[in-house]
Amino acid sequence: MTLVGLLLLATPAFAHQPVFLTDQDADPEDGPILENGKVSFAVYSTLDRPQATRGLRANLTSGDPLVAELLIPALEPETSLKATELPTLTLIMPDGTQRPIPSSLRERFDEPFSKTSYVRIASVREIAPTTGIYRYLVTGGAPARFTLAIGTDEVAGTVTDAEPVPVGGLAAWYSTPPPTTPVSAAARSEPGPPPSSSADKAGDGVSPFILGAVAVMVGAGAVAIAVGWFRRRRTPAG
Repeated sequence: MTLVGLLLLATPAFAHQPVFLTDQDADPEDGPILENGKVSFAVYSTLDRPQATRGLRANLTSGDPLVAELLIPALEPETSLKATELPTLTLIMPDGTQRPIPSSLRERFDEPFSKTSYVRIASVREIAPTTGIYRYLVTGGAPARFTLAIGTDEVAGTVTDAEPVPVGGLAAWYSTPPPTTPVSAAARSEPGPPPSSSADKAGDGVSPFILGAVAVMVGAGAVAIAVGWFRRRRTPAG
């Protein structure tokens, strides 16, 4: 039997070496690179808003197994998402050709080691046609957690430019639902002090309300002086 046939018939093994993606990895070019795409990795991330993207890269040699599987946790809200809202995988070949992989599977998968459960929604299992860097891009129509399982060799692998493992690791990712309200980039940044402007401050920082009060007092004094002078002018000399 050919290697392609073996790949297609084999029961997919869940990748064991974790990699986490954040919104800093929105483009595959900005994401980590798996130095050997044959090594088994589990890539975890959360799409925090509709049309958010996450990406990474992997080195493969012509003839290597090209294996990538997209899964979602077997949890709410992911299991209730419409087909148009599910995460989707686009495989970008070394020559730049983009291959959208349909999220048409619905295969439950229970991972015994971590005691987590998933639904496999998309799969690529074939032979790498050329040597080079393969790019993996995940997006979706709704906030959702996803796992991207890459490679088959259960050996230690090297990842370059990987994000730090978040506090709580896999358990925290699995138990934390995606945000129900999309969060904008501005809202995700830490708020700073309110900006100052000429409307808020004047001169060396004196409140405009204080300056206004002073102006009124000065104006009132000027009026009083003018009235006194006018009266003296009209009073006949004794």
